[in-house]
Amino acid sequence: MSPNPTRGWLCLLLILLLASPAKLTSAPLSIKQAEHLALERDPTTARYHELAAARENSAEAARSLPNPVLIGEAMNLPIDDGFRLDRTPMTQITIGLRQTFPRGDTRALSSARERTRATAELARARDAGRTALRGVRQAYLELLYQRRALAVLAETRELFQELLEITEREFAAGRGTQQAVLEVELELERLEDRISTVHAAESAAEAELARWVGHEVAARPLTGTFPELPLPHEDGIRAHPLLRAEEAAVEDGRQGIELARQGYRAEWSLQLSYGRAPGARAQGGVDRLSGMLMVDLPLFSRQRQDSEVAASQHQRDAAMLALTEQARDLDARHAAILSRLHRLDERDTRFRDRLLESARANAEAADQAYRAGTIAFSDLIRARVMNLQTRLDSLRVFSDRRQTQAELLYLLGEEQ
Repeated sequence: MSPNPTRGWLCLLLILLLASPAKLTSAPLSIKQAEHLALERDPTTARYHELAAARENSAEAARSLPNPVLIGEAMNLPIDDGFRLDRTPMTQITIGLRQTFPRGDTRALSSARERTRATAELARARDAGRTALRGVRQAYLELLYQRRALAVLAETRELFQELLEITEREFAAGRGTQQAVLEVELELERLEDRISTVHAAESAAEAELARWVGHEVAARPLTGTFPELPLPHEDGIRAHPLLRAEEAAVEDGRQGIELARQGYRAEWSLQLSYGRAPGARAQGGVDRLSGMLMVDLPLFSRQRQDSEVAASQHQRDAAMLALTEQARDLDARHAAILSRLHRLDERDTRFRDRLLESARANAEAADQAYRAGTIAFSDLIRARVMNLQTRLDSLRVFSDRRQTQAELLYLLGEEQ
């Protein structure tokens, strides 16, 4: 009986469908994927974009004239014998329309001020995006360190378990001491405690990463090596979004002063109305069309307009001080991060060039010397523990160096 090709294709499709979810779930999570998910899911960035859109809509509305007012009026209605409008020539019915024109350039200034505030919200959105990138990068690097540290600890645990088996056999054969067995058991217990501590730190780092990318994604394995981060702008500190937001606040204050000065100018309204007297019309009367011009005169400016202008000037000055304070804070953080990066670079170079190799060679030499009977068992244990600690310290410095670079990228921005 010949095989059915259709059945073969269906079986293959079923296998692919069943295998694909598991493959996607277990696929290593790269830092680029984590960054994309963090920016896509960040509610703070989205909130500031919504606020900016609201400001833009408010700017369009501020340019428009106020809504006209419809006026209806009935005067001198007779009420002694029903509401008949034609009983007396004194009864008047009027309908009109009133349009108010705001003071001076109030509409244009109000619209420009809303657009300035929209610019500030967009700057805060960019800062929120940088904050999300910094957060997800540092969480990713921290989780990668904890998982790499667990791998080193697990490897060291296997070495100590082998050492425990050797010491137990030597003690049983009468060539070793019980103290040696107890010492290895003690180091194994200390190692287990350390592994438990790192597991707790791994859970905390995974929870922090899950804050940005979700729990299912954070539980995926990470890439095996520490990722390279983009290069920062050389002098990008002056273009930081927080400074742009404060600069927009200063401009908002300046526009507020101009808006307050419009209070010295008159606001006026125009009213056009049509009236008729039904009773008079029956006696040959005519309908009437009336126009009215109303002007709001700012005669007592000292109590109101002067105070409003002074208040706006104080708000502008406060915004300028906030800008100066923000610039100083960013400069101080920049200097501190550069200093820390310099020290971490020195330590990383020291570990890679000397310490790692020296610790490994020391552990191997101690192992050979113990086999030759020239050093005590405690010296062998000490050499292996020192090698373990050196490897963990090197990983810590390597991770901290990149996490600090993520902080620098937040301050300076990054090359695209």
